[in-house]
Amino acid sequence: MKPINWYLPPAEIKNEDDVPLKRLADRRIKIAFEKTERTMASNKSPWDCLIGESYSYNGSSFKYILDYTFYRPRDIVTFLDAVRIGKFPIPLSFNNMKRSLHKYIERTINEIKSELSLYFDDNEKSFLFNEVFPYIVNYSMTLPELEEYLQDKGYSKDTKDTVNILLDYSLIGLMEERSGYLFFNFREQTIPEGADMERYNVVLPKCLLYHYKDL
Repeated sequence: MKPINWYLPPAEIKNEDDVPLKRLADRRIKIAFEKTERTMASNKSPWDCLIGESYSYNGSSFKYILDYTFYRPRDIVTFLDAVRIGKFPIPLSFNNMKRSLHKYIERTINEIKSELSLYFDDNEKSFLFNEVFPYIVNYSMTLPELEEYLQDKGYSKDTKDTVNILLDYSLIGLMEERSGYLFFNFREQTIPEGADMERYNVVLPKCLLYHYKDL
């Protein structure tokens, strides 16, 4: 059975409140508000009652936060739980949203490390998270150059297999040099067949990128 694709390209979204992940978030927020006997504004969605308005979102706060996730229901649940644990004033200010997002990122990274134990031992995971990913943050490279970097570092595993695992888990993606178009596995975007791979740079998803950079 093919897994559900929760990602919707922005061009296909006519009403954000109809997006499955937004509906999931609204349901959980509504339940949480009812449990704590909080009052929701009748003219706002549960999400908008939870997340305060801010020009810093440059539009939709939901889209802003979703871009730091892998577009999975559990990402929404983890973020909302981080908000709950933070016990911030509601509606959430932009700065308190960032604090919640930081907690979400750290929890998600720990989950990813646990999942990668299926393929890598502790030393290999440490190498990936402490050397490889920070290197990608600071230096531009193509997939062949990433494989070459791994080989030069004396990496013991098959470099092509390792790169494919990272692509499968969306821990790395590719960006077309001229257009800036991103390709990540969780978005089900595929690079055109026969494309010149020298035109695509390796990039990290925001969730991983901002594990190393300030939000």
